[in-house]
Amino acid sequence: KLGVVSLEPKFSEICTETMLKTLDNYKINMITHPTRSYPMDMERIAKKCEETNTLLEINDPKGLLNADQVRKVLKVSDKVNFAVGSDAHCVENVGKCETAFKIIKESGVDIKRVVNVEE
Repeated sequence: KLGVVSLEPKFSEICTETMLKTLDNYKINMITHPTRSYPMDMERIAKKCEETNTLLEINDPKGLLNADQVRKVLKVSDKVNFAVGSDAHCVENVGKCETAFKIIKESGVDIKRVVNVEE
């Protein structure tokens, strides 16, 4: 990789700053598909979500936010809440959230912090 410079750290910083500014300037209820195509610093995003009372979606079937990212959120915030989504593109998949629930379990999220799930 001689002479090749990775742009990923810069791209991640731009994406993170863009999301932080968006949360500062608009009332965002929930960030859906976080980190889907845009790498972001989830610890910084979590702190801002805590300030702005913004939910983070744990998405199914793609597993966006994954368990490692959710653990990063939990590490910096005990107030950020989550929602699960089936991301259904056809009627047969509405409500299917197996991957999301696996992520919740693996990451150690208290189910009380998932606003659209009852115990």
